[in-house]
Amino acid sequence: KEIARLNAMGIECIPKFNFGSPHAGWLKDYRHMISSKPFYRMVEEVLADAYEIFGHPRFMHVGYDEEKLSFRSGFSYCVQRLGESWWCDFLHLVRVVENLGARPMAWSDFGWDDPEYVNRCPKSVVQQNWFYGNPATQLRERPGNPILPLFKQLDEAGFDQIPCGSNCLSDAEIAEGKVNRNMPELIEYCNGVISAGHLMGYMMAPWSGRIIKQNQDLYIQGIDIFAETYGK
Repeated sequence: KEIARLNAMGIECIPKFNFGSPHAGWLKDYRHMISSKPFYRMVEEVLADAYEIFGHPRFMHVGYDEEKLSFRSGFSYCVQRLGESWWCDFLHLVRVVENLGARPMAWSDFGWDDPEYVNRCPKSVVQQNWFYGNPATQLRERPGNPILPLFKQLDEAGFDQIPCGSNCLSDAEIAEGKVNRNMPELIEYCNGVISAGHLMGYMMAPWSGRIIKQNQDLYIQGIDIFAETYGK
């Protein structure tokens, strides 16, 4: 009913999951079965259900970000894909989505550390590289960081992209009335390094939690930032 309501408003609903092992808590016991046959069957069933529930959407997002130990400093239990295991699982997800009739979308940050990513990842996958800081500061202070250059590398390799930024802030920063200006700066940067034919749009991820007044204000602020940026 909610999907039908949103569709009637002109909003296209895209299902987004995260099958990356650092974000697999929602999978309950299956998070301990990464790369196994039971895990594969579960993935296939969940994606097939979502494809029907969402009315055969054009895209399905499989997540798959932060698949590295540095993102798990507070974890007491870790299941980690490495090397070919990562590729085997990821490519299986891509095939499942494509066989259903949708186009896969995925976070691109495995490409920060794997130079083969742009060669091995299927071109059908819509890439979502993400960066939440100030591009000019990043290029000046951390010139060897791989995040921003990946946007251009993906474009040159022929991938379609929807770059992702954020207006996320800590609770203290929100209380102080601060504003994260990442989105306008990221859009300006990506417009200069991604060709028009491969730039499908932009996404903002506020990454706030429950729908409380403080977080709702952050969402509305993000919409305003988008409107301001595209209105120029």
